Amino acid sequence: MEYRFGMITVEESAHLSFRTAMDNLHRLGSDVVQSIESGIEAIRLLPSGTFVSAGICTLVALMILFAWLRVARRNRALIQRIKALEDDIDVVRTAYDKEVKWRQAADKVLGQQTNSPPQASSLPDRRHRE
Repeated sequence: MEYRFGMITVEESAHLSFRTAMDNLHRLGSDVVQSIESGIEAIRLLPSGTFVSAGICTLVALMILFAWLRVARRNRALIQRIKALEDDIDVVRTAYDKEVKWRQAADKVLGQQTNSPPQASSLPDRRHRE
């Protein structure tokens, strides 16, 4: 079964479009190869000192990046540790205040009035010192 459109058949049209696509693909591939070759040739024309300088700069940049990442990780760990210590301080202050109150109540019951130590809640809070 053959259909004619103008002067060519459907089969011929499919064959021609495939051939055109392959030609375009071949042309594209050769353009890519040519641009890569011209890039390589441009790199070859550079003085060798340029490569050494670029290599040193790349190594320094990588070292700075890794150092920054390490500092950021350590900073997060220290912030978490500070928060944990602040929570511990709050627990100790509460326990200290309860102990002071208990001792003052015991002194009142026994009739002994002594100079009591200051309560922890009256001491300055170090967190808000910034």
